[in-house]
Amino acid sequence: MGLGIRKVTLLRFKAYLLALYLDPSSLNECKNIDALLDHNIPYTISIVAARESSLSHVRGALERSLKKILSRESDLQSGIATIQIAGLLSCLPTAPIKKGEAVHFTRDLTGPIAVLRQDRPPCIVPDSSWLGNSLLKLYLGQDSVFEDLKATLKESLIAD
Repeated sequence: MGLGIRKVTLLRFKAYLLALYLDPSSLNECKNIDALLDHNIPYTISIVAARESSLSHVRGALERSLKKILSRESDLQSGIATIQIAGLLSCLPTAPIKKGEAVHFTRDLTGPIAVLRQDRPPCIVPDSSWLGNSLLKLYLGQDSVFEDLKATLKESLIAD
């Protein structure tokens, strides 16, 4: 549904590519990005390394961004969300990632997030409803660093 490129701000080189995959049948009620963020829909977010790097960069960016989203939410969510963030981070070791290698975050309707990497068993973050919605907000919400992803997704939603 959308594709984005994350560039390192200071040096302006491509760090990774991002793709968002949605089941078209889940978009029947979602005619804009806000509606998409309000629904519990299955998706896959794929991050593909545009150059050899370390997953510690992706891991650090995810942690900072998810904690920023959490800071805007109620204290009731805080404990649950903190556990879910820790579960996600434990699925992302700081190991090197080669150019073209991908990390996939997949959510189905049952709720858990599966983190998938080549030649590795899936890592599951159970009971991750807050995390699932927050990952979408991270890439499509008001603070998104992927404006090009949002633009291609808007075009897709309008076209349908």
